[in-house]
Parts: sequence; structure tokens; C-alpha cells
Amino acid sequence: MFGDYLGVGAGAHSKLSFAGRIVRQMRYKQPKQYMESAAAGSAIQEQHDVAVNEIGFEFMMNALRLNQGFPAALFGERTGMPLTAVLKELDAAEQRGLITRDALRIAPTERGGGSSTTCCSFSGGGAASGPLRCARLAWRRRSVTFCGCL
Repeated sequence: MFGDYLGVGAGAHSKLSFAGRIVRQMRYKQPKQYMESAAAGSAIQEQHDVAVNEIGFEFMMNALRLNQGFPAALFGERTGMPLTAVLKELDAAEQRGLITRDALRIAPTERGGGSSTTCCSFSGGGAASGPLRCARLAWRRRSVTFCGCL
């Protein structure tokens, strides 16, 4: 959860952590363009460093796609930030019925993640929930919109 992964192949995404920075990469989507670019030395279409103020969003985007949620302490362990850094967003998500939380665990509700008709949007610095299988990632804006409507 919120670990690194290396994307290999057309359209693949990567998340790589280094001392003091996190890098996101996206490979070319079209197989022909991907193969030509890879042969030329780089199949990476876009790359950007995750801004410090987006790390909470990045964690939540990964952790809340899982119906079982995550231990609350994991946020600090993986981001190096206190959970209070995203308290405003957690409060808003809880008030909208998208998450449940206590001192030990944060998890999406059926409305917030257990249904393919979930609608929940958030952008850098925010937090919410929903299944990534139902998500459309707008790379340039670094925002996620989940399908369906509330």
C-alpha cells in the first residue's frame, strides 16, 4: 500500500521513491509509439515529482481504493506526515458518508468505495475514496474523478 511499482509496457505507470522525492512516470499508451520511443532510449511520455503538498492525496488515492481500508498509523509511516495533515479532507469525506474511521482504521464505506457507482472527486492535497478500477486519472491536473453520482 503506497509502495513503489515500476510500469513496463505501453500505457504503464510507475511510482518510484527516492530520498526526499517521489517520481510518477507514464509510458506512451499507443504500442507503436511506445516501441519506437523505447527503441530510441526512453518510452516515458510524462514524468513529474510529486509535490510535498500532494503526498497525502497520493497516499489516500492508493490506500482507499481497497475496500478494507488501512491502519490509521500507516499514513504517518508511509508519508512521514501526521494524519492531521489531511484532517480537513478526512472530515469532509466522513461527513459525506464516504469513509468510516476511528483511532485505529480508516476505510471506505459502500458509498465511498464498495460500489461501482461511487462518485467522489478530489485533487492534490485532498482525500476521499473509491475503487480505482472505476477511476479516471487526469494526469496533468493530478486529479481523480470516480464514476457515478451522489
